[in-house]
Amino acid sequence: MTFPIAFHLTHQPNPKSIKDRYGNSPTRSVIDLQKQFFQLLLREPITLSLRYISDPNATADQRLQIFLLINIELKTQPEQEQLKRRLLSTIQSSEFYQIYLFQEIELNTHQFPTLQKLDWVNALVEIPKAETISPKGYYLPRLFPENQDHDMVKICELLSRIRSERFLLEITLQPHNNPSERQKALDAIESLLKAQSKSGSSAKDAILDTVIKSAQNHQSNYSHQPLFTYSIKLLAEQEHSLSNLAITWLQNATNSDYANLYHNLPILKRGSPEFQKSLQATRDVRILPQSSQYSPALQAWQQQFGSQSISKIFGSKPMFGDGSTSYSNPTPPPQNPQSFLNPTSSSSLVSSGGSHALAKPMATQGWDRPQQSAVTMQDLLPLRHLVTLDEVSNFLRVVIPQNKLAGMAMVEIADSTPNNFPALLTIDDVIRRFGHLITEDTYVAGVDRDGNPCVSSFADSGGLAHRLVGGMTRTGKTNYILSVIYQFLYADLDREIFMIDFQDALHYEFTIQKRKNVKMVTTFEDCNKLLKEMLEKHSLRRQKMKDNKCRGRKELFEKTGIKQNRVLLVIDEAFYIKNADRDYQKSIEKNLNTLAAQAGVTGIHIIYSTQSPTSDVIDSQTLNNIGERVLFAIESPSDSRRIIGTDEAYELPLVPKGRALFRGIDRLPIQIATPFVPDEVW
Repeated sequence: MTFPIAFHLTHQPNPKSIKDRYGNSPTRSVIDLQKQFFQLLLREPITLSLRYISDPNATADQRLQIFLLINIELKTQPEQEQLKRRLLSTIQSSEFYQIYLFQEIELNTHQFPTLQKLDWVNALVEIPKAETISPKGYYLPRLFPENQDHDMVKICELLSRIRSERFLLEITLQPHNNPSERQKALDAIESLLKAQSKSGSSAKDAILDTVIKSAQNHQSNYSHQPLFTYSIKLLAEQEHSLSNLAITWLQNATNSDYANLYHNLPILKRGSPEFQKSLQATRDVRILPQSSQYSPALQAWQQQFGSQSISKIFGSKPMFGDGSTSYSNPTPPPQNPQSFLNPTSSSSLVSSGGSHALAKPMATQGWDRPQQSAVTMQDLLPLRHLVTLDEVSNFLRVVIPQNKLAGMAMVEIADSTPNNFPALLTIDDVIRRFGHLITEDTYVAGVDRDGNPCVSSFADSGGLAHRLVGGMTRTGKTNYILSVIYQFLYADLDREIFMIDFQDALHYEFTIQKRKNVKMVTTFEDCNKLLKEMLEKHSLRRQKMKDNKCRGRKELFEKTGIKQNRVLLVIDEAFYIKNADRDYQKSIEKNLNTLAAQAGVTGIHIIYSTQSPTSDVIDSQTLNNIGERVLFAIESPSDSRRIIGTDEAYELPLVPKGRALFRGIDRLPIQIATPFVPDEVW
């Protein structure tokens, strides 16, 4: 019988209490608390599953969901109820409960259909331990190397940026309740190490060295610590991004060297028996019995070496001399034998339907060591589905959307001093601290003196369609545009950006080279053509709305399912337009004015940038259609008054770079520090 307990995890609304409790950098403390919390829970007879669900079709505040699911492995209803009360008491009395909100939910309701109803899943990949398999017969899985700093931020960022399909990342653990299996595996390791030490070989064998080192690690870690069976899966609507997501997760949860051992993780597709079993296990919050049926290399190894004694394989001297063996030449397993991966689920909590023979003394089960038969290679196989909590505690990381918005910020308090700007605000800082504020409609322009984010919005209601960015050279203007472009693509990698730069794109070469959906023109002729194309795009989008009797993009999507992505049109150093031939100049200015007046409703947004926001560079008609203004230091107080209504832009410092005045929808200018975007991020 099962008794599922499910919690929806969200961030506590008052992060200041965390800062008061743990100081300005609480991440390490919070990670330690998480480890302690899961250690307490996993003392009980339960299956625990931590799940991240990314759903691009959900509303912004539901896009990234995190759940904790618990299955109670007890038979009777009174036992289940008693354990549930104990678990709830453990959760509520933990310090971890003071940081995250645990909202208990019913899985059989329709509140979270993506979690319980998995009919949207069409492909999945299971992430096993890396395994060493050699044609000589050597075999051993490798321990998951712990990355103590892993906070799930990067994988959650990647999940949030893939907007075309849904994903579920699942980490499931349960206590391993088969001491005899554990002891036999430890005996096999001991036999392996003894056989190797007695071989007397001095020949170098890199694969054997790897196996011996792994055996020593298992011996020191698995002898006394509690063991768990595990299952790690990525489930998806489509299959094309699964392997990359799995490797990205491994690179952050373990380390890059370990992740490099994973070459081709087999993807299970809907319709196959293995897929159906794995999906059912996810739905039931269970761990499947171990299987190697879709691992040809491990099957071949088992057939060739599984029943042979460890002393024969690791203690046979001819194996070390010229590399020959005393038995018939084996057929090498298919694929790369040095680090082949076998993606499997793990063993069940109780391998014999909920009961086992552990009540009998070990000696009566054939475990009296002096009388036991020779240890075989097969005895090492259980290690592939066993882990210690130290191995997997770095996988159990809870990253919560702050303020109930879709984001990936770990509990991290701003390091900036009150009433003082940060010394340097990087785009990485923005993503780490305010990633949840970057959506299809919004981005972070910078932070104010108190470290609070200043958010810009394109939204049809509560936002502004177009932007003016002004400032002298070397004040941070171009860098600011790069930060907008970065966040625009961060929210949705599929969106288009068109750039007009009459300085041969010198400032944007890294962006253009690495982003295929960023297109650049540098001549007046091409600029004129591009603006005409933008007008045509606008007209086609507007006609689609008229045909379907819709007033905007959102209504069109809700009514017909037709999605019109936002488009960004950047005009840098716009004062050069005045140098164009008269015909080009008139055509460019006319088309710009038309776009500025009309194209916001169809999702085409202009960033008009210039060193000199004077009246002869940007006329009143264009300025009136540009609601949001960002001014860096400029040379004229009158131009500052004309653009934002005060002289403050004239008074801005030149050092440090990146200080600007931001005037948004409330028309009240505030001074901000804008993000720095290094070339490496592209």
